[in-house]
Amino acid sequence: MPAITRKHLSVKNMQTDSFICPAAMVLLAIFCFCYSIFGANFAETSIQFYFLNFPVFAGEILFALCVILFLLEFKRSSKRINKKGYLLLIYVGFILIKSFHGYFNWGPLAFRNAALFYYVLFALFGYIFFDVNILKKKYVFFTNIAIITLCLIFRLVDAYFVFTYLMLFLVLVDAVGFKKLQFIAISLMVLFFPYKSLFFVHRGVLFAEIAAVIFLLVAMCNILKIKKSIKIVLVVFVLCAFSAMAFMFVDKGAIKPFLNPGIILKQFYAYESKIDQISRENETENAKEEEGKLRLYDPDNSVKRVPQLAYKSGNQERRYMGSVNNIYWRMFLWKEMSAELLNNRNIFGLDFGKPFRPKSVKILRWSSGIGWLEPHNSYLHMLYRAGVFGVVLVLVLCFFFARATYSFIRKRCIKGVMLSSILLYWLVVSNFEVIFELPYFAIPFWSLFGMVLKYSNSKMQVKGE
Repeated sequence: MPAITRKHLSVKNMQTDSFICPAAMVLLAIFCFCYSIFGANFAETSIQFYFLNFPVFAGEILFALCVILFLLEFKRSSKRINKKGYLLLIYVGFILIKSFHGYFNWGPLAFRNAALFYYVLFALFGYIFFDVNILKKKYVFFTNIAIITLCLIFRLVDAYFVFTYLMLFLVLVDAVGFKKLQFIAISLMVLFFPYKSLFFVHRGVLFAEIAAVIFLLVAMCNILKIKKSIKIVLVVFVLCAFSAMAFMFVDKGAIKPFLNPGIILKQFYAYESKIDQISRENETENAKEEEGKLRLYDPDNSVKRVPQLAYKSGNQERRYMGSVNNIYWRMFLWKEMSAELLNNRNIFGLDFGKPFRPKSVKILRWSSGIGWLEPHNSYLHMLYRAGVFGVVLVLVLCFFFARATYSFIRKRCIKGVMLSSILLYWLVVSNFEVIFELPYFAIPFWSLFGMVLKYSNSKMQVKGE
């Protein structure tokens, strides 16, 4: 991400003898904690100004406060902006132009698309405001271990954040250094950890957890200086334990469709063929495509259903069918969104606020008719709305993640690898869910991303950093 270099704007100088960065970090921590506990309920807290035709939500209030604190710290440090700083200004200018252009053409929902891109700036705030020296203060570890332990034991954390909290718990316990406290904390976690909350989740979350666990195993095998035989035993043990718990708690109805990919694809093509047929019939009859006037397709009568499995529980069968339909829904959205992006050939993407109206989902009667659908793939959405800027943003994100991870592995930093696994978890789940668009996911992720980058650039020791 664009940032100020050490030559012109030293992070160290920005934090010396200043209350601004600690205050900003406390503010970020409070908001991220509330997002992880209260989710959308907290995110929807808003203020309505009489001169605006849209509310200002908690995330935007936090963003404004962080911008003010950043500018105050920048002014206090009396440093200049370098070339990367100008790249940052170009990025901000692009967001502003797209936002107001979309607002005047499509209405206030344009700012909802803009959030997908200005939430990225929380990575800059996390990087600048985070002081690595705070990791040397034991009371920080004790306080956070207690908070995380209580939140997990009493199941206060949203399911999306359970893996994140678990990894943060392990990072803090590893860093605290007191063996008795480590033993007590780990014992409590083993006994009272909400295992079901880790596995009975959306498919995208489960895939992300699997990817993160595999990454941890591979990275740890490269870091730990132990015998190869012991490594093999540990890997087998972790995989067996993870598989056993997954078998016990995973939603089998939601996972079952992926065991029959051939049937899923065959049925998808059958849907697609019928949709094309009905679209041609509508065009021939000059039917209007407004809501209520487009001929609707009933999949029950026109195409055979996906074969249902003989579950004893009706709930599992409904979850299975719901899982299948969710797969089709995403496939249709991704296909039509990609086609629209390619057909328009707009180098800067489609307008912010322009409704996405997939014809296939409308014909299948899988849309509410409001014309505003999220693709459940944040990367595709970035490309769709920002074109080449979206491509660059995704590449920059991957580059900095890879660089930080490589730095942790090279320095044999176990805590850093666990932090990287958190980032990987969110990067994977963003392929299947609405993550970077929503403040209660995006703000904690980008803030942590910036802090992890700062930590990876600090002078860490191999052990006990």
